[in-house]
Amino acid sequence: MKRIRTYIDHFKPNVLITRNLEDLRGRKSKRTQALIDAICSEAKQQNLEVHSYSRTQIREVFNEFGAESKYEISHKIIEWFEELKGYEFPLRKKWMAENYNVGIFDAVSLAIVFWYLEK
Repeated sequence: MKRIRTYIDHFKPNVLITRNLEDLRGRKSKRTQALIDAICSEAKQQNLEVHSYSRTQIREVFNEFGAESKYEISHKIIEWFEELKGYEFPLRKKWMAENYNVGIFDAVSLAIVFWYLEK
C-alpha cells in the first residue's frame, strides 16, 4: 500500500479505474481481489472517483465498434492509437499463455470504457 500511496501522490489522478472481477466466477484470486479492494479504499480516502468495469461491460462497448475478443479489441485500440503498434501480440491459441502485452491493452480498454460510459 505504501507503493500505491506513492503512485497516487506522484501522479495525482482524479479518477481510479479498475477491472471488476465479479464476472470471473470462482477463478478470481482472493489475494488479487483483496489488493484491488485495498487500492480502491485508499483512493476513496484520498477523495478520488473510483470506477469499476466488468469484462462484460468492456465487451459491450467494444462490440459497438466491431471488436469482441481481447485480440480484436487490441487491434481496434491500435487502429485508434498507432503508437501502441509496437505492443501488438499474436492471436492466442487455447493452449498458449496470455502475452505480457495484453495488460497494456486491458488498461487502455478500461480507460476507453470509462470515457465512453461516464463522459
